[in-house]
Amino acid sequence: MQAIIAGETGHYGNPRDGCLADEQAISIVGVKGRVCAPRCSNGKGVFKPCPKDTPSGATEVIPTCGMFNAVTLESYCILLCSPITAAKNPCGKGASCKFPSGYDKDGGLCMYDDDSERLRGGVAMEFS
Repeated sequence: MQAIIAGETGHYGNPRDGCLADEQAISIVGVKGRVCAPRCSNGKGVFKPCPKDTPSGATEVIPTCGMFNAVTLESYCILLCSPITAAKNPCGKGASCKFPSGYDKDGGLCMYDDDSERLRGGVAMEFS
């Protein structure tokens, strides 16, 4: 993955455009799409806050440490979106509010559409 310089897009960008140096391209089991996600836990209990610089056009989203990699025990930040605002596209250009199975009333995750079922050059994770 090629790193890009933070600017107009900020964190949580489209992996197709390259992720920032502190991000990992991730997909979520049961959700079609992927996103660049910064790490918020190193797997040893050390946490850091999720970046608040969201992509251009993202509104009414909440950066949250909520993605867990069961292999490395690391956690990653994701943008949460509400089912109430999902129709207004709160995630910004090219992204949409996706709902993992069982979470459709609780909240969604901002993801970039991707035709592939499996992530190329990234990590598949569970939403926690």
